[in-house]
Amino acid sequence: MQHIYKNIISYLKFNNVDDNDINKISVRQYGDENTKVGPMGELINNDGDVDIVLGVGVNITTTGKVETIKRVDGITFGEKSGRSMALLKDNNIANDLFDYLSTEDGMKLFIYDNHFVNDVSSSYVVSFYVDNKLYLTIEVTRNELINKEAINEPIKDTKFLYWASEDGKEFDFTTKITKNFNLYAVFESVNDAHEGENLLNVTDIKDVNKTYSLVIGWYGNKSTSGIDEKVMQHIYKNILTYFESINTSSDILNNISVRKYGEEGTNITDTGKLVNEDGQVDIFMGAGKNMTSKGQIQTVVDNGTTFRTDGITINNVTNRSIGLLKDTTIGRELYTFITSED
Repeated sequence: MQHIYKNIISYLKFNNVDDNDINKISVRQYGDENTKVGPMGELINNDGDVDIVLGVGVNITTTGKVETIKRVDGITFGEKSGRSMALLKDNNIANDLFDYLSTEDGMKLFIYDNHFVNDVSSSYVVSFYVDNKLYLTIEVTRNELINKEAINEPIKDTKFLYWASEDGKEFDFTTKITKNFNLYAVFESVNDAHEGENLLNVTDIKDVNKTYSLVIGWYGNKSTSGIDEKVMQHIYKNILTYFESINTSSDILNNISVRKYGEEGTNITDTGKLVNEDGQVDIFMGAGKNMTSKGQIQTVVDNGTTFRTDGITINNVTNRSIGLLKDTTIGRELYTFITSED
């Protein structure tokens, strides 16, 4: 920890953090060799001052009961891999330090043989994509902001809405740039709903006395999933059209249930609990690839193949996922089709 602390001080000084602020930094140990995460979390919470915690596991929030603002997993501390660090308080120094430690260069500082050196990139490249084609690249000085006004809005048949980051969320142009990354253009979707779509029930409620041929679940947090009731009605209509094209029986079509899990603002962890408590969902769509890790939504694995497809665009929101949760004939048929190019 002394080695990590020395690297942190070197980084802060390199970034012109005031000496008075550096001198007020406190580094504290919570727990000993055999302390479990529950009691360790209690020590942190009782302290109440901790901005960043290092060396914990992914269960710092669940078992440790420590509320985090951000958390990064899969870090190697010394010779111990698979560890995590978490930001607990929102202040400028802690935020900037956490964001740097989350980068590839920053994580090197946790390895005992590595030292912070003043060769951090002085600038980074931000690439802008429209329909997955490179539209523009700009170079931004480290810790500076992107000049949004200097970026010409792309033109298509529909209205340009915003630039989205890899997670599909609108990029915040007040973010200081500390790494190379990509942004993607998001446009207003065309309302080309087919007749009768608005009559389709996509918020069905589980009936324990009914036998369903297929249960399709969707993530109700639209800003994350790209799906609201209207969009899901359109998707459902297309699914029914596909089934009709392959002569699926009316008994199957009449017993499909489409259900919404979560609302705007519901995180994937809580949504996963709803899906798992239901227990009937065959296919789930709209979450990110963390539906398995954070959401604990288990997908089918057959002969080493995991039936979850990532990187899907749903209603202009990128990097969404679709997972097959139950291995039924009708479920696999639909999953195979909706994850194909068509």
